[in-house]
Amino acid sequence: MMDSEKQQLTTRIRRWDDIRRNQFGVALTTFTALATGGVGFSAKLIADDKVHFSYWASSWFLISALAFGLGLLCGVFATWTRLRDARLTARKLHQQNKGATSDELNSIESKFKFWGSVTWFLFHTLVLAVSIGIICLTCCVAALYGDKLFCNVSDTAIIKQTQSMTVEKSSAQTNSLKAH
Repeated sequence: MMDSEKQQLTTRIRRWDDIRRNQFGVALTTFTALATGGVGFSAKLIADDKVHFSYWASSWFLISALAFGLGLLCGVFATWTRLRDARLTARKLHQQNKGATSDELNSIESKFKFWGSVTWFLFHTLVLAVSIGIICLTCCVAALYGDKLFCNVSDTAIIKQTQSMTVEKSSAQTNSLKAH
């Protein structure tokens, strides 16, 4: 490979590495914000005196609240480990610039690789926890407010009966007006 091709490839790799790091930061922030919102909504729901949890709603709620809490913790710690990883990477570069030995550089490199692995583990756990929290909270809300959200079979029969009574009453009033 020629020097100009190698330089172009290096430039492209750096650009995509920057994009990847930025996207990871945005994803980490987004999922941490979702976890925070889930914890806040859960706190609001439990503080509301008008809400009475059934067995299933309570079960779904507890699972979702725990999942959002776990997600929030993972998000905070993932941010911390990401910063730790960045500091160690910068330290390695500074030590390399000062002419440190390969043993010193390998020691620092093993530490920042460890923190990078921890960051990714926490991020994956965050995504999983928030996903579980959203699903369980949706089930909880459906169990709490299902009668308001969904029309069941008996409600449909009542609606049809009411509509037919309204039509009959309207017809009777029309006929009585015609008779006069």
